[in-house]
Amino acid sequence: ASSGNCDVVVFGGPLRDETLCHAGAAPPRHDPRGPPVCQAVSFSVSVLSSTNAALFSEPPEVSWDGTLTFAAAPLQIGEARLRVDMSDSGGVLSNDGRTWGHDTAPPRFVTLRVLAVNRKPVFQAHDIMVNQNNGWERVVFAADVTPGAAHEAAQNLVWEVQDNAPDGFFVDAPRLAVAIIDGQMFGIARFRLAAGSVGEVRFNVTLVDDGPVDAAVGHAGRSEAQAFALTVRGMNQPPSFVVLQPVVRITEGEASYTIANFAANITAGSPLEDRTQDATFAVFSVEALDSSWDPRGLVTRFALAWRAPGTRAPLPHAGTLLLSLAPFRDGLFRIVVVGVDDGPAGGAQQRNASYIPFLLDVRGVFQDPALTGPSALDVPEAKSVLVQTLPSFITSIDLSPVPLEFRAQPFSFLIENSNAFLFLSGPNVSFPDGTLSFTLRPFANGVARLQLRAVCAASLEGVHRPEQTPLIISVLPVNDPPSFNLRPFVPSVQDGGPQAITDFVYNVSLGPLDEARWQTAYYNVSFASEAPNLFASPPIIDSTGTLHFVAGPREHGTATLLVRGLDDGGVDFGGVREGDEVITALLRILPRPRVLDVVPGILPSNAGATVTILGKYFGSSYSRGYEAATFANISVRIGGAECTDATVLADTHLSCVAPTLSGAHDVVVAITDPGLERASNDPLELLFNDIYFAGILSPGSSSGGLGMGPASSTPLHSPDGTSSIAMRVNALRIDNAVLALAVDASGAGGGGVFAGGNFRVVRGSAVNGVFHYNGARVSPLGRGIDGVAKTLALYGSKVIVGGSFSKAYQTSGTSVLSGGLAAWSPEDARWEVVGSPLEGSVSASAVAGSLLYVGGRFNSFAQQRFDGIAMYDGAKWSPLGKGVAGGDVLAIAVGSDGEVYAGGAFSKAGGKDLPYIARWSGGA
Repeated sequence: ASSGNCDVVVFGGPLRDETLCHAGAAPPRHDPRGPPVCQAVSFSVSVLSSTNAALFSEPPEVSWDGTLTFAAAPLQIGEARLRVDMSDSGGVLSNDGRTWGHDTAPPRFVTLRVLAVNRKPVFQAHDIMVNQNNGWERVVFAADVTPGAAHEAAQNLVWEVQDNAPDGFFVDAPRLAVAIIDGQMFGIARFRLAAGSVGEVRFNVTLVDDGPVDAAVGHAGRSEAQAFALTVRGMNQPPSFVVLQPVVRITEGEASYTIANFAANITAGSPLEDRTQDATFAVFSVEALDSSWDPRGLVTRFALAWRAPGTRAPLPHAGTLLLSLAPFRDGLFRIVVVGVDDGPAGGAQQRNASYIPFLLDVRGVFQDPALTGPSALDVPEAKSVLVQTLPSFITSIDLSPVPLEFRAQPFSFLIENSNAFLFLSGPNVSFPDGTLSFTLRPFANGVARLQLRAVCAASLEGVHRPEQTPLIISVLPVNDPPSFNLRPFVPSVQDGGPQAITDFVYNVSLGPLDEARWQTAYYNVSFASEAPNLFASPPIIDSTGTLHFVAGPREHGTATLLVRGLDDGGVDFGGVREGDEVITALLRILPRPRVLDVVPGILPSNAGATVTILGKYFGSSYSRGYEAATFANISVRIGGAECTDATVLADTHLSCVAPTLSGAHDVVVAITDPGLERASNDPLELLFNDIYFAGILSPGSSSGGLGMGPASSTPLHSPDGTSSIAMRVNALRIDNAVLALAVDASGAGGGGVFAGGNFRVVRGSAVNGVFHYNGARVSPLGRGIDGVAKTLALYGSKVIVGGSFSKAYQTSGTSVLSGGLAAWSPEDARWEVVGSPLEGSVSASAVAGSLLYVGGRFNSFAQQRFDGIAMYDGAKWSPLGKGVAGGDVLAIAVGSDGEVYAGGAFSKAGGKDLPYIARWSGGA
């Protein structure tokens, strides 16, 4: 033990004021003259005896509170007898030799024993090193070994050990013990290594004694664990291998030789050295055993396959020998190979070189002649079957490698060809002039790799070395022009905007297959047309074969396209990128139908009237782009409503049945040929009228006017709730009043209306009192009349004109003496008299079936007396009774019952006083 403590209990005296003071302080007093309130105590310790004079490093002491303290000397044990005396601070009273009280206690005696405690063993481990293959080893691995304290010298010590030695490293595993050498204790290891073992083994060791092991009293029988390393140094072994082919047999003349399985068990010396060292093998010496050749310089290359470059990993083909020899040498040779590693050299056990012999048997061979000539030949692709000959292509045929006895034999050429497809015949080489000849396959190109060899009969027998000369013949492609077809006829539509006709070009061939893989076709386009402004953007063809163009505004017609193809294959070696053939196609810009006129140009609003539309491009090979007996696929819309039964009568006119409409409406003609739909874009207005009116244009004016209506199918509504119908007044520029109208409801004049009056000029043209108007065009009736037309009526197919005139003028300029009544025949376009010339003037007319009634100022004509009113049945004139007297008939109307009503300035009718108006009932 290193220290010991004893607890001492101290009591003061029995008096109440002898309380023990703490910490040994001086006792305080309540009254300086009285006793203290507490007492201090002290102890003294003396060693009476000891079994070990060196037992204490600090002597025992007892403090005021009774604590025993001492320090045992290190590693000392024994027993000491102690006396302890105690005194307090109370003091004693003495007087005359007498004392009162006690301040010392009786002594106490204590025995103090310092017992032995087992100390842990101590040692100092260190690394050790041995050499491989030394058999049994006995080495010191620990020094300063002690079992603990001096009194533990008799204890026995053993080692506990752990190591990381691999399996097979030791033949006999290490045995550890404690040995005394020159009076000192050491740790000793004894072991025997396995052959070839090298490297480092780590040990962890603990020293254990056989002393007490009760930890409660401080016993410790195990040392701290320590580690040391055992290093086994390798002794360098020479590199070596085992020759598997003691005699290597080869044939001379090869550039190099690969001899598989030449060697085995290639090593740098040992398995450890294989992991840490590199070795090289080279030819050390060559001896000619049976050869007339000098062995020096025989071997030009010696390489033994062992490891991958830059690594120590063995190759899969380890043991293969790569060998190159000087040419033209044969015989039997002894070759010694030296192996050298990069380990230490010198000393009995440090060897880094070995010498391994083998025999090399080189057999002589027949050598082919050496050929000299170009190694490559470029020729252009053939376009036809043609034999090509190149004299002296092989410039030299060297026979010196051939044995002398064979040089006079005839030689020929063997040729290996990698691409026979390129040739119809050959290639061939003639001997001895070296002429190369061949026939290429037309339009084939590519690369042929040839191997040329000059041979004779002897070179094909026995042992020989063929001499092959490479030749690459490159057949270069020569561009062929493209070929293609065009759609022969391409229709398009006038004012159709930009056009893109896909697949206009088809069956495109850029040439042979090799050209088609990478070339692109292009097209040069020109055209011929009688329409100089046919195109706003001329035709072009893109590389996909799509035709692009833009027709000129309102242009149509035909263009002949002339197309020449070209590619981007170039013109090297006579190549042709543009074909000679010009392929043509017909491009037709089909016109839109045009509406120039509608007959009749004015129609009643009731449905069912057949109209004839005059214009252009309704149906012909030119306007449709194809031939047909009749042309369908046409429609007519008037004011957006269909005009039914549309029939193409000619390219310039068609007919249809008009719908029920009112007012003015546009006429649009559309052609619906599939893919070429088109419609007229200059519509003409057609009038559907129920009312015509005419007279003076405005008060105070002498100009006449013609009006019609309704101008719209929608009534006009006034703010006062009334409705009205919009009418139209045509600004025909009539130079005088219109006095009479007749609607051409039957279409005798082409529809529209007939007008008469005292005018002479309409729209700047002379019409002389009468004209026809179809809503768009003013037509004179011949050259008119020489007076004033006052009444008009349609009688059959004739237009009856009555008035104050004497004759009517034919178109030719001749005239008809008609008097005041004449008939115009639209069919014959001529004037006629009505029965016979009328002597007088006519102011009114009416038609009832086949009867024509006229009234005016006349008395007799046609050898009869009529007195102002008469009736015509188509063959003869008849009077209506006695007629009228006292004035002119100005108006006539026929009732549904056939009765005739007359009005005018007369005073009598039929001999009766019937002023102004009268009725004729057939008899009176």
